[in-house]
Order: sequence, then structure tokens, then C-alpha cells
Amino acid sequence: MKFGVDVNNEYMCKRVLEKIKDSGNIIVDLTVEKWQNKGQEVFKKVLLANITNIGFYIGIEYNKNHEECKIFYSDNEYSKTCSFKVKESLSGEIQNITCEDGTYLYLIKNMNSPGVYIKIPLKENDEDNIKIVDNIIKQIIDDLSK
Repeated sequence: MKFGVDVNNEYMCKRVLEKIKDSGNIIVDLTVEKWQNKGQEVFKKVLLANITNIGFYIGIEYNKNHEECKIFYSDNEYSKTCSFKVKESLSGEIQNITCEDGTYLYLIKNMNSPGVYIKIPLKENDEDNIKIVDNIIKQIIDDLSK
């Protein structure tokens, strides 16, 4: 499968790309330059995802100020199921996790492929962040392989 990947933390992005590549899947890195305004960034990500015809979108936004994890899914049963399975797999690592319909988000609404967008707290310890992102990617790949 061809995954579109968008992670706002360079170190964790490399980890995600490596895990997906090691699983034998194809990657389209949707990370764009940060000097542009947010609207242009999102527009370019959607355009690139649709032109390259990705099969599934994975967006992860790390933020030190996030207290909770929010998982947004697109208007697709695979996306919704995948979101709830990711939530379940992270429940031991993160306390406050919610899943919600993300079709009001421009990124999710305008992409031609299903996907998930995850807003997640950035932990102080890199090993904790690695464990969490590994769980996310494993769950998504396992779920879509069925």
C-alpha cells in the first residue's frame, strides 16, 4: 500500500518512514516547508496526496502543550475502525484519548484517500515517543493488511 506520511517532528518522522518502509509499503512524504502560511501548507499536502494517489494518510502532530491525544478519522469505515484500534493500542501509554470525525478538517475532507490525523502529546523521554509511534504504525499497518 502507498502511505502518505505527515509528521511535524523530524526525528519521529524518520522513525515513522523507517517503520513503514521496513513493512514493505510505499511512502509519500507529505512534509512541506514550514515558512509558508498554514493554509498553503495544508493545500500543498492535499494536492501532493491526491496527485500521488496515496492509499492511506497518516498525519501525526506532536505538541508539548497537548494534554490529551485526539485521533481524527475521515469519512471511511477503514479510517474509523483504524482510529479506534489505534486508540485502544495507546490506552496503556496515554490517559486521555478521543476519536472523532475529522471531516471538518480541510486536510481530511479534501484528500481522496482515507486516513487518520493524530494530535499527540510529545513526551520528555524519546523512548516513550518511539514506543507510542511504533504502536500507532503497527496498528495501522496490521489493520489495513486484513
